[in-house]
Amino acid sequence: MIRKIKEIFFKIRYFIFSRTIRSHEYNKLLFEIEGISGDLERLSFDNKISNKLDYLQSSKELYPSVSAIYRVKNCQEYIESSILSIVPLASEIIIIDNDSNDSTLSICKRLKEELKNIVEIKIYSYKQKVEIAGNGYINRIEKNPAGSLSKFYEYSFSKGSCDYLMKCDAHCIFTLSGIEEIRTMLNRGIDVISFTGTEIYGKTFSYEPSIFSREKSGYKFVDCEQWEKLSFESKNRKLIKKPIFIHLKRLCLSKYIGCNSSESNIIKKYA
Repeated sequence: MIRKIKEIFFKIRYFIFSRTIRSHEYNKLLFEIEGISGDLERLSFDNKISNKLDYLQSSKELYPSVSAIYRVKNCQEYIESSILSIVPLASEIIIIDNDSNDSTLSICKRLKEELKNIVEIKIYSYKQKVEIAGNGYINRIEKNPAGSLSKFYEYSFSKGSCDYLMKCDAHCIFTLSGIEEIRTMLNRGIDVISFTGTEIYGKTFSYEPSIFSREKSGYKFVDCEQWEKLSFESKNRKLIKKPIFIHLKRLCLSKYIGCNSSESNIIKKYA
């Protein structure tokens, strides 16, 4: 009996220990910042992060400049967190609002004032109804050419004035370790940088070109079967293997629990 109890005890201890090991591995992969241990006491960790943010801000001039470009519509749940997460990288933040009818625009205007001594935020309005990506997209823009996503994106990215243009999604929270990876790649003079992220409910993402040289990449947006696509003339491309962001969009589905179709509510929200 004692032997069986010991076996059970060791199995439980091994299970807990292995879970802890995996937790540390995942944390290191996604979030660990060079020189800052995640095992620090809470206040010490806060101070380390504050110092890191100060360093990233003060050293921006040592790196190529980045225009973080957001195309937004009805994303009040996430936009502030997303913008705050990209501040350590961005030289300017461009926000193109596509006729939001929630608090998105007021949040962006408030952040523009609150962050004015840290990063310049420029806000523009794009009133044209833009078609939603997905099945049937190409058919929809044949009926409504002005609703082309590629036209919307060309307009949005024309507003960026920095060395690099960065495609930002309001539903993405960028990790500080990811930002450091991006800065390293920028310093290598890469024209097109691709990366991926993780999704809160486990959906997989492919690697997408998301940061590119404004003058050297030869970028162009074109409409395809289900969405817009970025094409480039430059072959000087690299990808960052580790996940750079956490995608939160589907968190808002909790608001529609019990409804007949969460998908239709999501489409209605962003249409």
